[in-house]
Amino acid sequence: MTMTSTPSGTDEQLAHLLAEAEIKRLLYGYCRAVDRGDLVSLREVYHPDAVDEHSGVYSGDVDGFITQLGRSLELGAVVCTRHCLSNIVIEIEGDVAVSESYFDAYHRRRTGDGYVDEFVAGRYLDRLERRAGTWRIAARQLVWDSMRSEQASQPPWDGEPGRYEVGRRSADDISVAWFRRRGPGDRS
Repeated sequence: MTMTSTPSGTDEQLAHLLAEAEIKRLLYGYCRAVDRGDLVSLREVYHPDAVDEHSGVYSGDVDGFITQLGRSLELGAVVCTRHCLSNIVIEIEGDVAVSESYFDAYHRRRTGDGYVDEFVAGRYLDRLERRAGTWRIAARQLVWDSMRSEQASQPPWDGEPGRYEVGRRSADDISVAWFRRRGPGDRS
């Protein structure tokens, strides 16, 4: 991989750092939108003409990808997911950037006889474009690096409803209200 040099002037350096920060926030936003089942926010991560090559899972335009994810949510086949990013490398040239982001993801799938936990690792290879001042994904290629599946154990909160705050793949997740009121001290 060829690393591009950092811009030399202070204004150029600041603009470069701001672009990197905007791109990272966008990439993290993808993970949050998928994990919360927030299809509206997920749509905002991509340009309207974007393509997503989710390697063996989906290949095509972003609207089809979001529709497929929406059907999965409606069926309740995937009970919860958790996507984490690391080792994000971004190369920027003008209004175009390419990035590689490592991901570790967890999926709990409902089966006929309980649940299966899937632990997957891979990379997102993205082409991002800044259009009208906004960075979004124009093309994504998913690369699988490893996967492990196992029969799921029963989580402790299944036997004690109301005792644990359990994440949800919907607007009912506690984080939605948390961000709306800006944390526990803000009662507005």
